[in-house]
Amino acid sequence: VLNPDPATPLAVVEPLCYGCGRCVPDCPTDAFAFRPMEQLPEVAEACLAHSRVGAVALHTHSMDPEALERFWRRVAPLLQGKLVSLCFRPQLFAEAHVEAYCTLAERLAEESAPVALMLQIDGVPMSGSEDPAASLPALEAARAFLARFGERYPWPVTISGGVNMHTATLLRDSASAGIAGVGMGTMARKAVWAAGEATALS
Repeated sequence: VLNPDPATPLAVVEPLCYGCGRCVPDCPTDAFAFRPMEQLPEVAEACLAHSRVGAVALHTHSMDPEALERFWRRVAPLLQGKLVSLCFRPQLFAEAHVEAYCTLAERLAEESAPVALMLQIDGVPMSGSEDPAASLPALEAARAFLARFGERYPWPVTISGGVNMHTATLLRDSASAGIAGVGMGTMARKAVWAAGEATALS
């Protein structure tokens, strides 16, 4: 959200904002801030209710248990029969917090059964980087999570953030065993944009 300051000539074009959060730490005047989403927009609720929607990704950067439970209980009937992916960065939190958060997610999923859980371990969100080492933060965080919690929470673990064309090579490393896949948000968007530009020029 844009903090109210008439002296700051800034504006957020909400339909174009997809919540990457990069503007908040980079803003030199502290004009931007995040606030918890207290209400689910009607369009998102209608989307969840659509019969062709079989998977949902919840980006829970703050790993706030109260926010997760409040949101989940509101939409619980719409999650039944779906795959729910929790995206977060466990490397930013103490092990006890990560465990409590995952245990809560496990309980909520059981109460809303049938719901299948998947974890998406985030490295450098929305990076779009082509650096060969860009995937290392996500890979290292996923490896650490699996080593500590893989048996306790036997859900598929994927990685995102920093994913690019070099990620597959890194995943072939035996140390990456147990990582079930990758989420290619920014890289996929870049590919789609490039294809769209090529089509427009042809």
